[in-house]
Amino acid sequence: MGININKLRLELVAIPPPPFNIIMLVMETRETAMNIVNQHCRKELDKFGACVGQHPESWNTSCAEARLELARCSENNPTIRQIKTSCAESFQKYESCLSQNTANVLQCKDNLKEFLLCAEQISPIHV
Repeated sequence: MGININKLRLELVAIPPPPFNIIMLVMETRETAMNIVNQHCRKELDKFGACVGQHPESWNTSCAEARLELARCSENNPTIRQIKTSCAESFQKYESCLSQNTANVLQCKDNLKEFLLCAEQISPIHV
């Protein structure tokens, strides 16, 4: 018993694409997260990006170590940890808003801005 590919295709076609406003908010959130990581883990991000560029067909396995280094940096970076601690309340409000407004996530734009303003106020911590 395998996967019925034709049935799967029909099911995927039946799933409507997300509204444009949801796509834009997700893209904005991801871009912001990448900017924060880029500010504090640039060396690791550059190394991972270079690896992916050198191994376009096998980056998922070939760049595992570089990806792990980037993950460690973002988890262990004191500035990012401080953002997670200091801005936890505003981030929780944002997540809660997303949960309550799944049909209209643009309602959460102000919550996202509040979190981003909080994150921007954290001074970089150099070790």
